[in-house]
This record gives sequence, structure tokens and C-alpha cells, in this order.
Amino acid sequence: MTDNGIRLAPPSTLSCVLTLIFVRLGLAIRGYVPTRRALERLSNPIRTAAQRPVSVSLTITPAQISARVNAAAIFLPTRAVCLEQSLTLYFLLRRRGLDPQLQIGVHPFPFAAHAWVELEASPINEDPAITRTFRVLSASRE
Repeated sequence: MTDNGIRLAPPSTLSCVLTLIFVRLGLAIRGYVPTRRALERLSNPIRTAAQRPVSVSLTITPAQISARVNAAAIFLPTRAVCLEQSLTLYFLLRRRGLDPQLQIGVHPFPFAAHAWVELEASPINEDPAITRTFRVLSASRE
């Protein structure tokens, strides 16, 4: 903790792997909406502008957290899909007091679906050029 702010510590590889496993099992057993709601309940509440500290000491950037999630996915027995990785990143960013938006988009023809996380309307775990090719179906605000 800083004098008047919060410190964003990096997640460990183990915490990324465990969160990916939790997300994968949640999606398989309960589905998307219950899994997302569980992640939101388990993460710190989003702070309003008035509640945010004056300064934030960043020891790691959101993009570096995304890279850690991608690296942790290597330890899973099968490939982690974009939804699993995006939900994991969404949770880890919320745990650090940030306000990410989970985006889910589709191409109607040929059909393709993709998930990514944005922070302040900028994609973190995907190239912005790729995200612009998808029509967004759902945002993290319901």
C-alpha cells in the first residue's frame, strides 16, 4: 500500500493457472453467466471515481498480466480458448481494482466468435485491428 494509493502486484503463475482451471470448470459445469457472476462476486468491488485512491503504484501493467495469463495457459492439459483466458484476465484486473470490460464478438459469415478484454476502450489481450472485425454482442456491463 502506498501513502494515498493502491499497489497493483503481479499475479503468480500459479494463481493464473488456478483461475484458468476455475473458469474452465465453471464454464463446463454451470455455463457462462453463472461463471462470470461468480468471478465478479469473488473479485474486489469496482471502485467509483470518488472511491479511487489519488495515485496508483503500478508494479505491472494490464498487458503484462495478460501475458502472464497466456503463459499460464501452457500448463493446462488442453488449449485454453479465448473466453477462458479473457474471463481470467477480467477477474485478475478486477482483483486489482481496475474496471475492465469483457467483450464478446462474432462474425456472421463465416461464423466465428471471439472474446477479449478492454480497459478504457482499448483491447488488452488482442490486437485492436482484429477486434474491429467483430460485431460486439456483449459487454461486461449487463
